[in-house]
Parts: sequence; structure tokens; C-alpha cells
Amino acid sequence: MNQRSTVVLLGLLVAGGLFWALRTVVTPTVPAIPTSVETIRATAAPEALLRLIVRGPGEVVILERQANSNVFGLPGGWPVREAEVTQLLDLFRNLDTRFGAIPITEDTDLSSFGLGDSQKPLVVELVTESGTTAIQFGEPPLVEGENPFARPTYLRIGEAMEVVRLGPDALPILTRPLSAYRKRQLFADTQRIKIGTSTRVIPGTEVDGVRITAPAESFTLKRLAPLPVTDGSVTPNQLALSWEITAPVVDRLDPAALEQVLVSLPELWA
Repeated sequence: MNQRSTVVLLGLLVAGGLFWALRTVVTPTVPAIPTSVETIRATAAPEALLRLIVRGPGEVVILERQANSNVFGLPGGWPVREAEVTQLLDLFRNLDTRFGAIPITEDTDLSSFGLGDSQKPLVVELVTESGTTAIQFGEPPLVEGENPFARPTYLRIGEAMEVVRLGPDALPILTRPLSAYRKRQLFADTQRIKIGTSTRVIPGTEVDGVRITAPAESFTLKRLAPLPVTDGSVTPNQLALSWEITAPVVDRLDPAALEQVLVSLPELWA
């Protein structure tokens, strides 16, 4: 090896050493996951969470785990919009932040996080068999010239001595009204049966009657008996014998006309 090659090799070794030294210096330190975040994830896990309550400005949203399942719905069995329910649950189950916990003391001014008592922060309760975990969410006061859609969200669990910073996308999910989670289908109870040769969806067994009011005419239908379903099928005549028209007159029903009316009802939305 000649002298020139030796110098070049030494230069490469020095440059490589400097690169790794600089890399070590400038590599950012990933903050530890805040204790509050770990607590929320564990509490909201599917096997632990029983009820999620959002006490927002004006109304309360409650999601409850359905019996013998990990599926969540609204009290009373109202059909839900599954995408919105999943997004709310995932906000807690997959909660994440790129910021470390912010330690606070009893003298800390929580209003700078939007968590002061006078600011009435939004409260979420995660209910499990072992108890209830209350979480406050708030936004800092808007500064003149600041983009209102870029403000961070802060949370605090109970009286924990730390605050956690989140991105700006949490509060828009938490402040959704109750109506955002309701499927606006008028008939929650439906049944799928085969009428003749076609599979149809009609009002379910809990629907005892239907009153239809229109400018031209109004009429009322009444269920007389459960459908005699055999292997998931009924004939049009069997369907007609299970219902009658009671207003404006009492009469038997035309099978084809009744089928058309019943099939159209589950498609109605509020």
C-alpha cells in the first residue's frame, strides 16, 4: 500500500467516525409514553371497557358494551353508525402522542391547557368492572392570528400530576353530537325473509302496526299474527293473511300491494 492510499484510507476512517459521532449527537430522543396514555389504552381495551360516556357541551353520549360481546352500541338498542362508534373507541384504544408528559403542580395554571374549571373542559368517563376513569380534555385559549384548526388538545386523568398534549384531531371526534352515532333508519327492527322467489327486508316482529299519512290518502295496517315462516320463506298469500287494513276501512289486503308497502318501509330514513 503506497503513502497516498494510506492517507485516503485514514481520511475515510476519520470521516466515518465523525459521521457516526454526529449521528449520535443529532438523533432525537423519543419521549417515554406518558403514564396517562398507557392507563387510557389499558382501560379502553375491548376486554376491559364496559361503558364510554362523553359529557360534552350540551348533551351526553353513552356507548355501552352489548351483552356477551365486545360490540358497543347506544342505550335502548338504537342502531348505530358503526364507523363513527369505532372511531370514537379507537381514539382511546390507540391513543398516542409524540410529546412527553407535562408535569404539573398544585400551583400550575391549568387554564393555559384549556383545563381550568371555568373553561368547563369536556369530560370522558371510561367505566370498567374496577371503577370509572375520568379524563378531562381542553384546548388552550386561541391566540390572535393563530390557526384555530391547528390548536393542540390537552388531557388530564382525574387529579394526575401530569398533562398530555395531543394533536388537534381529538376534540372534533369528542364533540360530535349524539345524532352522529345514530343510524337514522326509522325501523330498527327488521327481518329478512323470502317472499315467493325474492328475498325481502320487511318490518320485524316487534312492529305491530303501521300508519301512513299522505296528502292524497291515509291508511293504517295492523299485524294479525306472526308470519308462518318455513325455512325462511312465506308465500305472498301467507303474508297478506298476517296483516289487515283497519283504516279508513277494515278489509283484507292485496298480497302484491302489501308486499310493496312493507318492503319500502325499512328503506325510509329520518
